[in-house]
Amino acid sequence: MLTDTYTQNRKILYVDDEPNLLSAFRSLMRNENCDIHLLDKSERIEDYLNLHGPFAVVFSDQRMPVVDGVKVLQTVSEYSPETIRIMITGYADFDDTLRAINIGKISHYINKPWNDNDLKKLLRDSLEKYNLLQENKYLLNVLKSKNSQLNELLSGTVGGTVRLLSDLIVYINPEANAQTMRVRQLGNVFLKKLPPLSELERWEIESAFDLFNIGVAVLPAWIQVILNKEGLSAIERFAEAKNHQLLGAALIENIPKFKNVARIIRFSKKDYSGKGEPVLEKVCRNELPLGSRLLRILIDMDKLISLNNKGSDLYKKLVSTNDIYDPELLNLFFGTEQSQQQKNEVEKYVTVEELQAGMILMQDIVTRNGLCLIRSYSILTETFIKMILQWQKSDSIKEPIRVKYSIP
Repeated sequence: MLTDTYTQNRKILYVDDEPNLLSAFRSLMRNENCDIHLLDKSERIEDYLNLHGPFAVVFSDQRMPVVDGVKVLQTVSEYSPETIRIMITGYADFDDTLRAINIGKISHYINKPWNDNDLKKLLRDSLEKYNLLQENKYLLNVLKSKNSQLNELLSGTVGGTVRLLSDLIVYINPEANAQTMRVRQLGNVFLKKLPPLSELERWEIESAFDLFNIGVAVLPAWIQVILNKEGLSAIERFAEAKNHQLLGAALIENIPKFKNVARIIRFSKKDYSGKGEPVLEKVCRNELPLGSRLLRILIDMDKLISLNNKGSDLYKKLVSTNDIYDPELLNLFFGTEQSQQQKNEVEKYVTVEELQAGMILMQDIVTRNGLCLIRSYSILTETFIKMILQWQKSDSIKEPIRVKYSIP
């Protein structure tokens, strides 16, 4: 398992057939912070690399019997491409230098007899360069590993918690669930227009889209009865219900990984100016979580769309109220042309059997006996369709049903 700490490689190899130079090299580097290896038989380079490599830096003499320095450094390059390779030569041989650059891929070459201070400086610089590159590579792998673990967590146990809580809203208040689905759909369009977010921040905002109505599920039973009978708009009549986002936030804030999701929901009715619930928490403008500022716009957009406001009229109504919404987010969304998806929306009448997930109801779904199952402007889900088909068996549903949906 990767840790957050990189362990430096400070192993140095010098290959030369002259024992005196090998000994001199070791003596020169004795006070340097490195692990010196010496090899006097260049034909053993491959075995030595397999036994002791990889090395941070390899020095090699050029003129050696059996295997010359170019071949040695070529072998090092194939074994460990990131090792820094340095040629040492006692001859002003331009052709060998070119071969070393082209074949051995050397980064430096130095002449014999070397200058002690220059050689030590080159060693230190090469060690630093090698380990800086390797540490960056290592930390990138750590980051990828953590992102992978985070994705597994968010799509696994934690994601399952979101789905479980979302399903709770479906069964307790279908209209609240329908609103949640519409807001989520609008929110996904918004998110595509935002600058890139981190995986975690995006997950927190998307989870808040799914759960901002979870507080409705914990309202008293007598209020639930009225809401299911009169519609979700009746919630404003009850002081203990209209700020249900505070109940929802309190419900989930102690669940692991949901602290920021709860904070987004808690401030979802807070104006950009800072007015609104929770009154005692003085937070405004960009101090408000991005997800809260988005939800403040999306929930009201959904209400206006349900009243058949569209396009420029919708934008005018949102911007006509000062300091309620984040102006930058409004401009980001409305400052461009309507999405291709909006241009390709069509309406038609369908039967119960033709209903599909993703369709938007343009009228209430009502049984022959007058019971309203799902209100208009709800987005159909597989769960809704199963419920409708089941109900159809005992109390037939009025058809045809007017729906809206997108075409490719």
